[in-house]
Amino acid sequence: MKRILSILLLLSLLVCAFASCDTMTAAAAIAKAEKALEEKPYTVTMSMDFDCEDKNLNTVFDALSLEFPVTVDGENLHMDMSTEVMGFTTGITMTVVDKVLYANTTVMNQSVKLKATLTEENYEEFIKNNNAELPVTTENFETLTMEVKDGKQIVTCSGITTEGLTAMNDLLSDTLTAMGAEAAVGDLTMVATISDGLFESMALTATYSVTAGGETHTVSLTMNAKYTYENIQPITAPADADSYKDVSFDEIVGE
Repeated sequence: MKRILSILLLLSLLVCAFASCDTMTAAAAIAKAEKALEEKPYTVTMSMDFDCEDKNLNTVFDALSLEFPVTVDGENLHMDMSTEVMGFTTGITMTVVDKVLYANTTVMNQSVKLKATLTEENYEEFIKNNNAELPVTTENFETLTMEVKDGKQIVTCSGITTEGLTAMNDLLSDTLTAMGAEAAVGDLTMVATISDGLFESMALTATYSVTAGGETHTVSLTMNAKYTYENIQPITAPADADSYKDVSFDEIVGE
């Protein structure tokens, strides 16, 4: 009887080990890729696209759709959200070097240059609110599963936590509140693709229920982060940094 119990116990342990293998391996793969981001410079191209069956709402969400590159080297970063419109440059370029934020806002080729020294809290807020990363991380999901395809590790994150739901709802709260509308996120999945220990891409898909004017509409969101690690330009303060006006962090981010 003791031998049978020992065998049953061993089988039970093996089943538990195999059951948790995917999660442990997925977590380890994510941790290794995140560590690599801290150790080498990279450029990540961020994109955000919305789609809604209601034409009026879709026009609003089209204005929120965007794509821009962010170069990161440790705690230094550079992002360029400027574009050419009818021959004029419009947009904003932001650079963080040694915890100093340089912001160059251009409208119709006219520039306003501001800079602010960041506290740790300022820096974290800036990263969170300026799309330098996805609004949620793998830590905001209860379940991580992994499969290997063509030598790449595909980690699927599901089971969003309460903290993750709050972050996703906050993503639209300011815009919709100004419209007298509100949104609640429903289905949400995030998939990370890892190649040779490095993030290749992260894709987040979500469905929102948006209530506006007494009617509820479904809005789909797709966010992507695509990583490159070659030919990364050094991140330095602007050559004309002395011409940037010293202001508070809140003056730059508009709070």
